[in-house]
Amino acid sequence: MPDNEAGCFDIYNKEGERLGAFSYSDIKIRQDAATGKQLLISEHGTMSYDALVLDEELKDALQNVMGKEELETEELHGFTLQTHSGTGIQFLVRDGEAGRGGKVLLQNEADVAKYEALAEEYFNKYPNLISDKNAGYIWADLEIKGLAQRTGQGIISMGFNGISYNDNSNYKNNWSVFFSENTYKALYEYIQNNRISLENMQKFSTWQAIFDNIDSRYERIWSKEEELQGYLNN
Repeated sequence: MPDNEAGCFDIYNKEGERLGAFSYSDIKIRQDAATGKQLLISEHGTMSYDALVLDEELKDALQNVMGKEELETEELHGFTLQTHSGTGIQFLVRDGEAGRGGKVLLQNEADVAKYEALAEEYFNKYPNLISDKNAGYIWADLEIKGLAQRTGQGIISMGFNGISYNDNSNYKNNWSVFFSENTYKALYEYIQNNRISLENMQKFSTWQAIFDNIDSRYERIWSKEEELQGYLNN
């Protein structure tokens, strides 16, 4: 649906769900050299962009509404197409912003089913942390983008400026740590090249050893529970 005043198209799926706003100037095919995948990306500023995988139906619809025989094509650059190892679902990340998010790309019914199953697992496994299924979808989205990880007893959330652990059974086991974006990049690289057991991920001592290994600084944040008990969880 064109919005001439805003200079963009609002794109919806067949169920009427809005998939994003795409500026007229960004209606072009960006083709990933490694996979041949064709993408539609609309950038709205720092950490803000919409992205869809182009299929023939969407391509034809855009060509018709724009009155063009074909769309401009260029090689994908400035973004990297990645795949979540657990589900096989692809996601797009702007280069240099791995810890700041990205866009999950649900391309078919199989992807949707895997996404919904992951959200359901969060909802069922952590009832004390996740109160409704909508929150389960948020956590599923974060995990696919590498910003969350399930453990046996809780959830690890990690981004460009810190890590937090939230325990489903005992909130007194929660912990948080802040760090710089450079530390995140070093930490992210370490995680990609080294296996960490899920059981150990919920222990801060595991991460403390990693920080020492990559020679990076961090700041522990005391929770109210830790202040009351007089010591930090380890």
